[in-house]
Amino acid sequence: MFKKVFKGGSKKSKDGPKESDRRKVMVVSADHGLVGKRVLPGLASRKLLDVYAGVTDPNRFPDMDDVTVMKADMDDKNSLFKAFKSKKFDRVVIVTPGNRADWAENALEAADQCKATKFVVLISLVMAPVRETFFGDNYDDMEKAAKQYFPFGYCILRLPLLMDAMIPLCAPSIRTSQSFKDPRDPEKPFRCIALQDVATAVTHIITKPSQHMEKIYHLVGPSVTVAKQADAITKAIGTKVTHEPEDYEQYRETLEDAHVPEWSITGTLEIYKCIDEGNKWTNTKKAGDYEEITGEKPTSLLKWCQANEGHFEPEEEEDDVE
Repeated sequence: MFKKVFKGGSKKSKDGPKESDRRKVMVVSADHGLVGKRVLPGLASRKLLDVYAGVTDPNRFPDMDDVTVMKADMDDKNSLFKAFKSKKFDRVVIVTPGNRADWAENALEAADQCKATKFVVLISLVMAPVRETFFGDNYDDMEKAAKQYFPFGYCILRLPLLMDAMIPLCAPSIRTSQSFKDPRDPEKPFRCIALQDVATAVTHIITKPSQHMEKIYHLVGPSVTVAKQADAITKAIGTKVTHEPEDYEQYRETLEDAHVPEWSITGTLEIYKCIDEGNKWTNTKKAGDYEEITGEKPTSLLKWCQANEGHFEPEEEEDDVE
């Protein structure tokens, strides 16, 4: 998936960029990526950073205050190289779909070749060490490439399941029937994190890169269960929400009906099965990194549900008209 020997990255200084100067930051991601879109506003709020979004089709990307959108197609090395070279980006954040390790390598190679980039943040998953899984295999390749292209200038953020995934997966049925389907054992614990917390951590890291070079962080929030998810949503909206058990094959059909991509279904179901098996990575004990980076506690599940209650509130029934 990546070359055995890379040129350029090994010559970069451990000292990294001077943090007193104004710097250019590129967040390169898929056009539809939720993580990339959430990370950008936080970075743009920092006055010493000029923030750019590198995407395949700038016309499809939403306007954001203080964010310049430019073409940077991760499936095209030349497009990436031109983008990186045009602005001499000092810092780069790479957000890649779990089925495209080659996109991450393309971005890393292009950043290395342009010579200006000194620091790269790679978004990964806590499942990266579990190579026998689909996501683990892909993200492990990405992590290895990051270390070899930028041996003194990488930072890897391993994420668990996102709380925000409950909106597309659970909210539609909760609004109509106050229930949601899930194949997991409702009492098996797993780690999760709010997407806003990911954005906060990335902003801290990009602002002070010298403190985070050659680090792998497990950016995890609370340990929860499916049953606790139902309870938290219930408390947030004031209406009883129940979990409906569903076997894995039935749930695969549920996701297919929701038009979830096949690769995402495969990876998600493998994570769910790891949770049921009590895998050490899905409920990792490495839980202090977020607070170390930000000085804050990660968002609790209940607080997240309360902030997003509008997505789950039951639909009002229309009065019959004679």
